[in-house]
Amino acid sequence: MDRDLVFNQLSGNLSHLGNLSNLEKLHLSSNNFTGELPETLSRLTTLQEVVIEGSGLSGQIPSGISALHNLKELIISDLNGPDSTFPRLDNMTGLKTLILRSCNINNTIPQYLANLTQLKVLDLGFNKLSGKVTAEGLPGYEYMLEFFNILYIILL
Repeated sequence: MDRDLVFNQLSGNLSHLGNLSNLEKLHLSSNNFTGELPETLSRLTTLQEVVIEGSGLSGQIPSGISALHNLKELIISDLNGPDSTFPRLDNMTGLKTLILRSCNINNTIPQYLANLTQLKVLDLGFNKLSGKVTAEGLPGYEYMLEFFNILYIILL
């Protein structure tokens, strides 16, 4: 089952999101939601795609998102609120697209990204990440990635 609720000017919070079982695709971009991405998102273990961009949400990416090990595409952008750390995604070995743009993520770029060997698109732009992005840090990625946007990462 797919839910594409893009550009609908929907509002309210997403606290009941975890009750939508059997979803494979969840697209909630360009709406007017309030609150944070709920931890109950982790209940949607059949999800293969999550796309939530510019939807008015705040806070950090829930830690329970690591339970979504079937994800092929994770796109979250434009989260409002305080700084947060990079979410644990190391068990999402099937990820092909990872875009966490403008999510107020700080700290270092996690080295486990090198283990996401299916990854073709990586965009971590407009965050506050530090560390080196080198061939040693992400072995093999100089040839594997089709798109790698680090232009807006603050490298210290």
